[in-house]
Amino acid sequence: MKTLARWLAGIALLAAALWLLDWPRLAEAAARLTPGAVAAAVLLACTTFAPLAARWHLLSGGGRAGTARYLYANLANAVSPGNIGGDVYRFFALRGGRTGDLALVAILVRERLLGLASMLAGLALGVAAMELAGAGSASWRALGAAAVLGLAGMGLLPSLIRRIPLPGNWNERLREAIEDGTARGNAGPLALSLAALALWLAVVQFAALRLGIEIPWYTLLAVATAAEIARAVPATVQGIGVREAAYAALFGLSGYSPESGFVLGAVAYLALGAALVASGALGAVLLALAKR
Repeated sequence: MKTLARWLAGIALLAAALWLLDWPRLAEAAARLTPGAVAAAVLLACTTFAPLAARWHLLSGGGRAGTARYLYANLANAVSPGNIGGDVYRFFALRGGRTGDLALVAILVRERLLGLASMLAGLALGVAAMELAGAGSASWRALGAAAVLGLAGMGLLPSLIRRIPLPGNWNERLREAIEDGTARGNAGPLALSLAALALWLAVVQFAALRLGIEIPWYTLLAVATAAEIARAVPATVQGIGVREAAYAALFGLSGYSPESGFVLGAVAYLALGAALVASGALGAVLLALAKR
């Protein structure tokens, strides 16, 4: 029932955005895209999972089967809010191994924190570059300040976790995961997170160029990361409606056509959705080969 409600919420948000935007402009922006360009965007989106799979390998210490399960989990991510489905699948698929249940949860939490840290860093960098280029605004400054505060606040999470009453050793495990996720020695996994962000920015930039949208990389970085953070909230399945509306609103905030932003967000996440399915299918094949 909750899943149905999230699908309906996403559809309602899409309908609301389409109602508010200029339909002729939407059609004009979408008409510039060709099937070949969409296929190329999907292939580019698939490359983002290479550093993410490598990050999971570093965090979990898993072998080839662990990487295959990471990719297979993308099938669950494609139909779940905030990519929660993939986390749930990996927990139940990998529990009972040499990694205990608490340690496995801690790894998943750490992975989430690394992803959030990379997005906050990307948003802060994009806003800072906009300021240097003289393209900043009060609204973007507020978002940039929130990103910096978010990064700083991640260092306070371990002390907050201690104050939350949790059963067994959960407090200690989660505290260790958060400290590991914010430690200076976490350079490798964080670098892979940033590499995945750079590849995602390349996907969005490619789609923008094919749509005839000329927008500086730093503005696009700020838009892309802010939209990613917004869609991470599990309000709708895969952030449908939220992400497209975020692109439209942030484009308007930056002085660009909201209709172009809406279409760009729709195309970028269409490519990502197809890439999730493709990488999940690859994971299924690898798992089947591993069982032989």
